[in-house]
Amino acid sequence: MKFIVCYDIANDRRRTRISAALEGFGERIHESVFECELRPAQLAKLRAAVRRHLCEKADSLRIYPLCERDRPDIGHLGCSVGRAQREAFVV
Repeated sequence: MKFIVCYDIANDRRRTRISAALEGFGERIHESVFECELRPAQLAKLRAAVRRHLCEKADSLRIYPLCERDRPDIGHLGCSVGRAQREAFVV
C-alpha cells in the first residue's frame, strides 16, 4: 500500500535523523514529505525508526494511507519530479 509521510520537526538534528530514516523507506517528494510503498511489516519498521528520534512534545509526523483507487487521481504541478515522472522519460 502507498503512504504519504509528512513531518514538522522542531530541531535540526532530529529532522536530519528522521529524514535519513525515511529515505530508507520511500522517495522524498517535497522537503518534508515522502511517498512510500510499504507492506504492513515495513510500516511497523518505519514507525519504529522514526519514533526513536521524535520528540512527541515538539514534533509532528503523520502517515496517510493512499488507497489503490485514489492513485489515478495523483496530480503533480511545478518543478519537483518524482520517480514515476522520471521513469516516463527514460529511453
